[in-house]
Amino acid sequence: RRVLFRSVHTMNHTMNHTMDTKERFLYHSVGSHGENVFLSVFYIIVLVLSVPANAMALWVFCHPKNGSSSARVFLTHLALADMCYVLLLPMRVVYHASGGDWILGEAACRLSGFLFYLNLYCSLYFMTSISFDRFLAVVFPIRSLSWRKPAYAKVACAILWVTLTVSMAPVMASKQTMAIPLGVHN
Repeated sequence: RRVLFRSVHTMNHTMNHTMDTKERFLYHSVGSHGENVFLSVFYIIVLVLSVPANAMALWVFCHPKNGSSSARVFLTHLALADMCYVLLLPMRVVYHASGGDWILGEAACRLSGFLFYLNLYCSLYFMTSISFDRFLAVVFPIRSLSWRKPAYAKVACAILWVTLTVSMAPVMASKQTMAIPLGVHN
């Protein structure tokens, strides 16, 4: 008897959270063939465009011609977080190309979920940091010069990475796939 595996992350986002476990199996739908093809193609396009763009952004931000700034530090870390997400897109392509069945195993599913959430929250906080940095530069242009140093931005980024990595660690420790017998999921 062959058994297919579904990502728990995907299932939780597509089902009503008030259903019990048996009802979740019976009502789960992985989407149409057209949806899976569209998402596979879309993710490939995003991958092809984003890897060189983020690599170029990282190179530019890491090789400044006229010194560093707090904004440049935050932008570097934002590009790094985006690169982490883009590099997990091949796993999403395989998932959708196989009709919504996670065939890469439990470890890859955990890593994929971990990197997804890590990128989501890191990107959010780095964009917030960039916005706050711009706010300080516009509203308090002279007074904020002592606060907006690259060294402080690097410390803030390190704190964000460590805090978010630790807070996302439970994703790596919890089971992320579940077996669904053939014929039950469609």
